[in-house]
Amino acid sequence: MITANVLRRVLYIKFGHSTGTGFTIDVENRQYLVTARHVCEGIGQSDSIEIRHKGQWSSRSVKVVGLGAEERLDTDVAVLALNEQISPALPLEASSAKLVWGQDVFFLGFPFGLHTSVDMNEGFPIPLIKRAIMSGSIGEPGKEREVFLLDGHNNPGFSGGPVVFRPQNNSSIPFQVMGVVSAFWTEDGKVLFRGEPTELTSTLNSGIIVCPSIAQVTEMIAANPVGPLLTRT
Repeated sequence: MITANVLRRVLYIKFGHSTGTGFTIDVENRQYLVTARHVCEGIGQSDSIEIRHKGQWSSRSVKVVGLGAEERLDTDVAVLALNEQISPALPLEASSAKLVWGQDVFFLGFPFGLHTSVDMNEGFPIPLIKRAIMSGSIGEPGKEREVFLLDGHNNPGFSGGPVVFRPQNNSSIPFQVMGVVSAFWTEDGKVLFRGEPTELTSTLNSGIIVCPSIAQVTEMIAANPVGPLLTRT
């Protein structure tokens, strides 16, 4: 069961015509909003985003803490600082330590704008939850550009959402956030006509989810620690 320390940190966000998912983490008593860079492509150093709250979009001023490189899946992360704390400071460690290959992980977000309608988060929508398996990684563990590869079915709208896990699948240990949903790997499939292949192709979801490590986020925060101070739990 996904607990409140995860659920109450996940936000449905919008920048320009792009919608996606964001989530908050707390580092050194300051709060930061994390998403995928492509969700807020073109954002300025001092800008605004919209957050879904009480059934409508609410504009919030933000400052850019750090951005990954453009058009690169391995650094597709963005860290923003709001003017004030937006989520309760429930403990959620930002670390992939003790992650085990082959274990269950979960990712949260708002695919196609869908969300749970029960109001249990002070007017913020509750995200959908999906399960995946930790399959492998690209890059060196602990390095800035490590990217996790998950076996699961991602959908548009999950981009920017958190990937969480319990160390060693132990239900007595709190969830940790290990990375950020970036994209799903695609492949071309042949279009058939009366059972025979044609020259047409269709883009298919391979079931491989690309997930940059949360270490990239914490590195950006360490270099520019400007998030608002925590004032409430």
